[in-house]
Amino acid sequence: KDIDLNVSEETYNFLKKQEGWIETTLHDGSKVIGKDNFDIGTMWNNKEFSARTEISKTNGIKYASLEELIEWKKSMGREKDLVDLQLINDYLDKR
Repeated sequence: KDIDLNVSEETYNFLKKQEGWIETTLHDGSKVIGKDNFDIGTMWNNKEFSARTEISKTNGIKYASLEELIEWKKSMGREKDLVDLQLINDYLDKR
């Protein structure tokens, strides 16, 4: 399990210089830094998160809508995404 965060370029570059953060390149060419259970990038689905229209906001914190998350996980198609999709569908079926 991990937590994915999107941050500004400035924050990303600051964190990248801190001890323990490792930068990797994803299959779509975007870069993320990781440490412990956190993956941090500046893009979501190869688009800038701040420019997205399908975001929600709670207590000043922006996050992707559930529909957007489902779309992204389908496009990734990794085993962990397929497991997450099943969990999301189970949750939605119980609502």
